[in-house]
Amino acid sequence: MKKDMRSATNGLSGLDLFRKDTRSGACKGYFTMLFIVLLLAALMPGCGGSDSSGGGSSSTKMDSSVPAADAQNAALDTNISATFNNKIDASTISKTTFTVTQDPDIRIKGTVALAADGLTAVFIPESNLAASSKFFVLLTGVKDVDGNKLSDKFWTFDTGTTLSPTVNSVFPADFATGVATDVIISAVFSVSMDPLTIDDTTFTVTSEDNKSIKGAVALAADGVTATFTPSEPLAADTQFLARVTTGVKDLFGNAMKVDKAWVFQTGL
Repeated sequence: MKKDMRSATNGLSGLDLFRKDTRSGACKGYFTMLFIVLLLAALMPGCGGSDSSGGGSSSTKMDSSVPAADAQNAALDTNISATFNNKIDASTISKTTFTVTQDPDIRIKGTVALAADGLTAVFIPESNLAASSKFFVLLTGVKDVDGNKLSDKFWTFDTGTTLSPTVNSVFPADFATGVATDVIISAVFSVSMDPLTIDDTTFTVTSEDNKSIKGAVALAADGVTATFTPSEPLAADTQFLARVTTGVKDLFGNAMKVDKAWVFQTGL
């Protein structure tokens, strides 16, 4: 076996350990081989390559989407969005990298944009989506601001038959004057709402000096009427701003698309 090894290593400097050399020669060969092994070990981490986009591996990923993956009964007027954990290169968010199709061959026309925070990409359909239909969403070729290419992301959702919830009416009415100081402020929605989303963070009242008013928020048994009952009478002859935010959702998880705000003034 030694003879075979001597033959295989013949002529390879530093790898002739099995030939009949002196002890010093063997030691020299051993240390030469050890050096080569250590050098290769040091270089190995750099041999894995990097993404052609210039970033290598990236921790940037999509954190959430609207509608969520496999969502049912999405609103017909929903905007499709994807939120990331790191800022995204705006030049990589376009109609070619963010696409929505139906069943799955009908390409949905729409506008694509990246929010000012750089974290949320939004697809706004040109018209309402078809009712009771499945839609396919694909994100591909997206990069973060460091040039790292994200893995493609694909998900589906199904629409229902309703639009996003809105506030149909409010009390007191917008710009009402002479309102009683013990008033209970209310908002009536277009559809039944999720009571867990109706609270003092999504239904607020502030005074004209921007002071938050304390109060109890509740959703009535009818499922569509939210009320704000101040903890104490409001100040007289003062203007107040009531607001219901996009944090409120219907029973299918569809959020209001814009805040509803209105003002009123108490009497003397």
